Formats: sequence, structure tokens, C-alpha cells
Amino acid sequence: MVDYGVSLSDGERLVVVDAAEVERKFTADLLWQMDPLACRAQALADLNRDGIAEWTDVRDDGLFRGRPAHARTPLVEALALVAEPGRRCEVGAKPEEFLTVSTAPGPVTQEGSGAAGHSPAIGATVYVLRATSFYAPREVRVKVGEKVIWFYADGSKEPHTVTSGACRGADCAGGGQAFASGPSLLKPGDRFEHTFTRPGNYPYHCDFHASTMQGTVIVQP
Repeated sequence: MVDYGVSLSDGERLVVVDAAEVERKFTADLLWQMDPLACRAQALADLNRDGIAEWTDVRDDGLFRGRPAHARTPLVEALALVAEPGRRCEVGAKPEEFLTVSTAPGPVTQEGSGAAGHSPAIGATVYVLRATSFYAPREVRVKVGEKVIWFYADGSKEPHTVTSGACRGADCAGGGQAFASGPSLLKPGDRFEHTFTRPGNYPYHCDFHASTMQGTVIVQP
């Protein structure tokens, strides 16, 4: 996952991640807040028959009602940021402007066997948002063997943690037995992930904001 700070002008396109970086086609989870009149995110699904790149716009899926915008892509070759004609697209110049991209390689199939790679499937993505000090969504459901990825997706720098354990108000004594990120979520673009191997309910919290910043992972068989 990466966090971008860029300045583009008048139709300029910048490829921010491509298949060469992750060794094959990839899926992506994007979160952004930028001027919609000046900036567009685009994805390259494949080359056409003439070997020409055909870019399509990445559109907000409304998960957070546009604040911030969010999208998940199918398998793609590359992602890019584009400045609208006659406009300057600046991302990262202000704390409230950001673009974060979490990528996962597409499945690898062994020839003749149909077997996929052994990396745990991503069951859910949780966003750590500083402005409101909460996890979004607060509750996610995954299956045994899947992983949850938490990533810092806000245009600011304030430390957070993902620490297992329920809290009573701000009392979270005994936390961190099942999983703990430690000091790994310090700035936009940082990430923490955990694979769940047993069914059950897993409450968790932020050590720094325990009274307001709590969530739950429900793991189903």
C-alpha cells in the first residue's frame, strides 16, 4: 500500500502502480479525497488488440458516501492519476487531500492443476480515519483462513493501533492477546494485517483512543 503526493497539470497522467511492481495483474482498493474537477483516478484493465492501453475511470462506489471516496478494482494492469484538461491536480498538498492504494496480486494458477496461490484471501479491509478517530466499518465479517487489512487512510499523522480485546469505556486491560499492531499505524499509508484461523468474535481497540475507537471482527466457519 502506498500514499501519494503529486502535482499534475492539463491532462498529464502519472502511473502510480503497475503490474511490474507486484509481479502480475493485481486487484486494488483505493481511498481518496481530492478535487473532482481537477483529478481522476484511472485503471488499465488490459491492452486492446492493437496493443494500445485503454484507460477507464475509477468511480466512487459510495461506501463512505463520498467522504472519502472509495473503490475496489477487478484485476488490472495499472492505476494512474490524471489531471483534467486545463486544471492542476494536486494531491497531498493539504492534509485533507490524499490518495491511498492497497494492492493484492491476482491469483496465480499452476498450469494444468488449477491450484491457486497460498496467500490468505483478503476477507475485509478496515480504514483507520484520524479525522473522526474511528475504524470504518466498525464491524466486519470474514471466514476462517481469511485476513483483515487495516490501513491508515487519512491525510494526517496521528498514531493509532489495532489491539485485540474488549473495553469498558477506556479500560482495555489485558488486550493484545489475539493480535496487536504495535506502533505500525503512524501515518497515512501504513498498514496492519492479521489472518484469522479460528471462528469467533474478536473485539479490538486503539490503545491511544480506547474510549471512542473500537471495532469487531466476526469470524465465521
